[in-house]
Amino acid sequence: EIFERVVKETSENLSREEIRKAELEVLKNVNDWIVYIVDPSVYDSLEFTKWDDKLLTDLVHFSGKRVVDLGAGTGRLSFVAVNEKARVVYAVEPMRTLREYLKKSPKVKGLGNFYVVDGLIEEIPFEKDFADVVISGHVFGDFIEDEFGEMYRVTRNGGDIVLFPGNSDSDNEIHEFLLTRGFRWGRFKEPGVGYVRWYHLEVQKDSF
Repeated sequence: EIFERVVKETSENLSREEIRKAELEVLKNVNDWIVYIVDPSVYDSLEFTKWDDKLLTDLVHFSGKRVVDLGAGTGRLSFVAVNEKARVVYAVEPMRTLREYLKKSPKVKGLGNFYVVDGLIEEIPFEKDFADVVISGHVFGDFIEDEFGEMYRVTRNGGDIVLFPGNSDSDNEIHEFLLTRGFRWGRFKEPGVGYVRWYHLEVQKDSF
């Protein structure tokens, strides 16, 4: 149905350059999905994942905390929390191949406080006030109202929500929405990508 609608809405008079531009845009958008399905380990070797952990640990303290990582992927954020002595870490990931990759990772061998969970950022499989810290990177933004509502719901009063990164370096709809919800923000340089933005909210349940 989606394919038929796209074909119907596409002009038959596109130039060769316009067709090539569209092809590259499609490849750009499905690139991560192909890596996730074929060989998730490739993702860990990509340059943009090589940022300094201190950039994240300067924003939020993980020690002794119950942490939920949404859209955990290959665990880049999750393992920072583990290394910083989080009490327990829940890596929430909707893709089966990535969950299997995480479960088999040498980094989780012997850990009794690391759990891989199936779930979506807009349907987080935990009860209200479950987490001390909710973290997420390269995930937020498709359904911003629902996603924020779920993150807020599962974070306890006084807890933290950190999007790292949560947006491109742009004053766009995502940025404006997060500011209205009380997030503070800043920039950091993702290797090979350029500047992106982090967002941090200390949750106060009487605020909204």
